[in-house]
Order: sequence, then structure tokens, then C-alpha cells
Amino acid sequence: MTNSLNYGDNLDKYKNLIPKEVEKHLPLYKALICQISDVQDKLEKNFYRVPDLEKLKQAVLDGKIKPAKYSIIEEVSGGYHLVKFSDFFETEFEKIIVNLQRIEKDLVPGKYAEYIQALISAFKNNNFIDPYKKWVQLTTLDYPVDFIILPTEPDLDKVFDSILSFDASLRVHAPNFLSYKVEEDYIKYLTSAVKTLPRLSEIHYGFSEDALKLQIRVDYNIYSAGVHFKRRFYGQNLPNEREFVINWGSKIIVYKNLVDEFSSNGASELGSKVFDNYTLTSEELSRAVSEKLLVHEVTESLMKFEGDSARLGKSYFKVREMNAEMSGIKNYILFLLKLEDSARGMHNLATAYILSALDYYRRKHAPEDRSAHYHGYMAAINYFAEKGGIKFVEGNKLTCDTKIILKSISELSDILVSLLIKGTQQEAQDFFEKYSSEDLPKRALNIK
Repeated sequence: MTNSLNYGDNLDKYKNLIPKEVEKHLPLYKALICQISDVQDKLEKNFYRVPDLEKLKQAVLDGKIKPAKYSIIEEVSGGYHLVKFSDFFETEFEKIIVNLQRIEKDLVPGKYAEYIQALISAFKNNNFIDPYKKWVQLTTLDYPVDFIILPTEPDLDKVFDSILSFDASLRVHAPNFLSYKVEEDYIKYLTSAVKTLPRLSEIHYGFSEDALKLQIRVDYNIYSAGVHFKRRFYGQNLPNEREFVINWGSKIIVYKNLVDEFSSNGASELGSKVFDNYTLTSEELSRAVSEKLLVHEVTESLMKFEGDSARLGKSYFKVREMNAEMSGIKNYILFLLKLEDSARGMHNLATAYILSALDYYRRKHAPEDRSAHYHGYMAAINYFAEKGGIKFVEGNKLTCDTKIILKSISELSDILVSLLIKGTQQEAQDFFEKYSSEDLPKRALNIK
């Protein structure tokens, strides 16, 4: 169906979770996601159809051309112009529309049917804003699966950060993690999850007044493609744009299949290798990582401040990602303290964070692979070590003091919130530079 390597199919693994009403449409969903995979492959080779990229950058700086959503830049006869996705992918989009129409005709009237209708219109008129909004606002009770084939991320545009990357997936809820039969129970969960966070932005105030503006999913991917599959996000919160979040709300997704793969395929083995006394089961690790991701994505979606991106410049994403981890965990601890076995939960959460940092380092420590997540992980574990929360013991293994680590997380949260609200790019650069040493992960992982 597709020649792309950027496509995933987990149907055999999770087919028993597929609701009956969705089964008959599975071939169409698969075809659509394969089609988006092929579109994304073609798109990445044609972001900028120009012979001289540096010349294009200067033209953008000079105001001669402005990159735009859902368009590529082409040079013809020495001049630049935008080509809409719907024109460039006319043949591909026509096939996508046909498959969407086949699904739409069988749907009962409701919000999900309206979303599919909006998708059909978007692939015709090249305006994906309306279906994007409808997708964000679909609740867990509107339809038993979640389906997206939209351009949502600037992740693959390394020059102008335009939204040129499609997200594509069909997902089903992971059972026994977030399962709510009635809307009231779901709202109670959201309220308890959000109310521990400091109300520092109008986004948070808006969500406090309308809990359903925050949609949370812990899912298994059935089919996936596009930027999510290529980057293998463990979690996402969408949309990224602050103004969209204020008006629409936010959808948070934890990709439980990737978390389970992480927990069962080497992470537990790594834990036994690097820690002096590693006691987490793979199930405990999977839950702790899922909880870490949830609080990260919730925090990141709420803590978007006016002017923070421009003020922090190139350090913005580092600060944003690390704050989501530290402030998320700090406030989740308040929730854990209400539980009977809170000490075990906090130990698992702290251990999962350090293990995630070390695993990320061993996979992404090459200079060309270093992302905002990398810099956040390095700053955190170096800060923990400075405060005595992580130490090497006999056998070159690590021992962790949970209380010191959690106290350090609280301190880091305060630092990062301050940077987000009023910090400068230089202050952020100084912070990350101070805690950038690779000595600890190299020693723990025996990397020369």
C-alpha cells in the first residue's frame, strides 16, 4: 500500500481493543494513513523548491517572501512564490478525499462526523484550521477511537519552523489507564489533575472554568505515520500555538505502545545495569513513565506565557520542555501524597525520570541529535548530582536519594518558571551551560 518506511501497523497487537463500529472502516483508515505517509515523504523533499537556500533565507529576512502554513516555497524565473499543498498534492489529496467520503457516509450525525466533513473540506480548500479545532475539541466520549491526518507540527522544518509536517494516526484507548464511562467522572479526573498546578496564565484560568477544554488520552497506536512516527513522540500536546490553546483548548496524548516498548525492550535491563539497587518491574516503569509524560504534557499545554518565545529566543524550547518536566513532576507529587503508597510512587517517578534521561543520552548524545529534551535531561541530572541526589557507589553504579531529587525538582521548577515568565535568552543560556556536563551519563553508561 505504501513504499514508505515511515509507517507503523500495530493492528495485530491491539485488534482485540478495536470497537465493533470501527472495524468495517479499518481498511479505509489504513489506506488514509498510508497515503499521508507518502505525502509526508514527498513533502520533505520539496519544502523549498529553490536552488539556493541561503538566498531564500535572505529573501525572507528582507520581507520578499513570507513562509506560510500548508504551503511550500518555489522559485520560478528568479522570483519566489507559495504553492498550496492542495495544488502540489492535487492527485494525492483527491484520493484522500475519496476515502474520507467513504467513512463519512456511514457515520451517525455528531461531532465526529462533523470533523470528518471538515477534513474533506480542508483537503479541497487547503485550510486545515477548522478540522484541527474540531479534532482538539473531540472528547473521549464522542467516538471510541481517535483519528488524525493533519499538518500540526513545525518539527521537520529546520529553517523557518513552518507547519509543514503531517501527523497521522488511528489510536485506541489503553484499557485500565484512563477509562471513564461518563463525562462527570472524566471531569473529576481533569479537575484533580489540573488544580495542583499554579495558576500563572490565562490558559490555566480558562481550563479551570471549562474542564473539557483539556482532553487527555493514553492510547495505543493502531496505524501511524508522518512526523509522530518519524520522531516517535512518547507524548504530545496540541496545538502548539498559544492563541489556539486559549481559544480551542488542548489535546494531550501519551503513546502507551511506545512507553511499553521502552519499558520492556531494554529499559529495565539498563536500570539494573546503572543503578545499585533497581527494583522497578516493567509494569511499574511503564506506569511511572506514562505518568511523567502526562504531567509533562498537561503542564506544557497550560504554561504558555505571552512573549516567552520571543524573549527567550533559541533557548525557549529548552526552557519550555524542561519546565514541563520539573513543574509537572513537582505538582504531581502533591497528587501522589494523597495515595496510600505515596513513597513508592514518588520513588518510581524519580527513578523513571533518571532512567529516561540516561536512555535518551545513550540514543541521542551525538551533537547533531541533541534536542531541547537532551539539554533538559542533562541540566536536571547534573543539578541532582550537585545537590547529592545522585551518587556513584562501588561498582560504578548509581544510588539515588528520592527526597533530595524531589526537592531538587521543586527548586528547578522555580528556576524554570521564572525564566518562562521574565527570563532572558542569556540567562537561559547561562543556566543550561552551567549544567551541561556529560561526565555523569558517560560514566554511568560506560561511554568513552
